[in-house]
Amino acid sequence: MTQIVTKLNKNKSTMKQKTIYKSTFMVTVLHEEPNYHPSSLKNIHYDIDEGDKVGQFVKVGELAKVGGEAVDECMDVGTDYEFFGMDGDGNELDED
Repeated sequence: MTQIVTKLNKNKSTMKQKTIYKSTFMVTVLHEEPNYHPSSLKNIHYDIDEGDKVGQFVKVGELAKVGGEAVDECMDVGTDYEFFGMDGDGNELDED
């Protein structure tokens, strides 16, 4: 039993934490009517590119998120952390 626990602890300590990157963008839209409430980024793109509005798209930041922070970021945006190939602790999953 002690050998099994030792082996599990050794495997856990050699696991590599996953790094993902969080990029933040700012979109500015100029329009003539009040209360502009687009339902998606796709709608904003259409309104600026082909519609009656003009706008600007600017990257304002990028942060590396590692391990548990990466998992938290996934949860915050409503996606499963396995999408990025990591477990619930933020460790990389085996490709096997």
